[in-house]
Amino acid sequence: MKRMIALGFEGSANKIGVGVVTLDGTILSNPRHTYITPPGQGFLPRETAQHHLQHVLPLVKSALETAKITPDEIDCLCYTKGPGMGAPLQVSAVVIRVLSQLWKKPIVAVNHCVAHIEMGRIVTGADDPVVLYVSGGNTQVIAYSEGRYRIFGETIDIAVGNCLDRFARVLQLSNDPAPGYNIEQLAKKGEQFIDLPYVVKGMDVSFSGILSFIEATTEEKLKNNECTPADLCYSLQETVFAMLVEITERAMAHCDKKDILIVGGVGCNERLQEMMRIMCSERGGMLYATDDRYCIDNGAMIAYTGLLAFAYGETTPLEESTFTQRFRTDEVHAIWRDKKELASVTGIDEPGDKIEENQGSGSVLMVVPGSFSHCVCLYGKQERKLREWSKLWVVELPDVTSEIESNTHPLNRLSMESGNQCNVYLDYTVVQNFAEVIHVPVKIMLLMKECSSMTVVDECDSKAAGSCDYVP
Repeated sequence: MKRMIALGFEGSANKIGVGVVTLDGTILSNPRHTYITPPGQGFLPRETAQHHLQHVLPLVKSALETAKITPDEIDCLCYTKGPGMGAPLQVSAVVIRVLSQLWKKPIVAVNHCVAHIEMGRIVTGADDPVVLYVSGGNTQVIAYSEGRYRIFGETIDIAVGNCLDRFARVLQLSNDPAPGYNIEQLAKKGEQFIDLPYVVKGMDVSFSGILSFIEATTEEKLKNNECTPADLCYSLQETVFAMLVEITERAMAHCDKKDILIVGGVGCNERLQEMMRIMCSERGGMLYATDDRYCIDNGAMIAYTGLLAFAYGETTPLEESTFTQRFRTDEVHAIWRDKKELASVTGIDEPGDKIEENQGSGSVLMVVPGSFSHCVCLYGKQERKLREWSKLWVVELPDVTSEIESNTHPLNRLSMESGNQCNVYLDYTVVQNFAEVIHVPVKIMLLMKECSSMTVVDECDSKAAGSCDYVP
């Protein structure tokens, strides 16, 4: 089977990156270039966009050469839709449109935050952890639930990375390779802890007050020799990281999870990893973290996440390949996570896998979502809601004819074939009633391809909508 390959573009902040990745997570190439400003200065949107324009095409050439592929071998083109800075985001959006038309390749828009998570998961092997996403533009505590990455806590003002970067400007630290990295190195020399505001509000944190306080007092403290720059960096790190550990641990307790995955640029910080690792070990869990190759913005994370979506039929029309500065993590339907959950039950790991001929015995119930917003599959007496599947769930049941109240239950009106084999379409209400009446174990067996034709009943209609003659 031909391997699926994606080319990804990341340019939401001061780094422009191009990556080539396969569906199994193999990174074939991942070059990037960083816009570095003089000490004491940040990066502005216009100048950052000009930097990206200057370097993006050489990076594309380098990525293809390193990966040893041609444009013909690429299956899709992926880019960061947001969140991020407007002007830098526009560069990737324009380049992806041009290449799509030149190479005749489909486009996949990617959420920057979700891309960090998926890159962290594939690199570390973390299965279903609580995610701490910390960078220059974002600070969120996230966990996956029902098809989306849910935000359980976040900053209510500035991101932790922005807090560290701006304090680096106060100390006139170099921006090469990154201001946060230089704060980390200076903090290792700190010996005196200075009390700073500690602001945790439920599951959320605030960093603007801490930054204002330390900015206002740094000059006087250094002038009076009350402390050193290293002491200030050490104190700032210890304070903000302790806040992050607190809300992350609270999310772990709420979600009943033991493992943590740290992603985002600040996730490279070894002290943050150490503090989080201690907390995880005390709870009997594990910490998953990566180095700067994957924590820091890169094109490979965009390529991989886009390819996951593309593998399950997701594409972005050319006219919709726009960008946005605000794109919440929980706005994305992570269809590939839903499908992977399905694969754990059916044994079908990838799109297009063959289906076993032996389907077992008993009555067969096909539940088709059609145009409904939800469908239900039954598994071990429990209901499990899924959103807008384009496939068929096939559920194997024992012979339950004797269990059904023939005069009252909707299943009585189904067209039963010989041997109690029944291929039907049911709406949500019928399936819900069915779950309440039939008190026998239920097992999901297969995920079948779409039927060539189907008829769906109205949601209020409890009658069967016909049968489907389908051979997998």
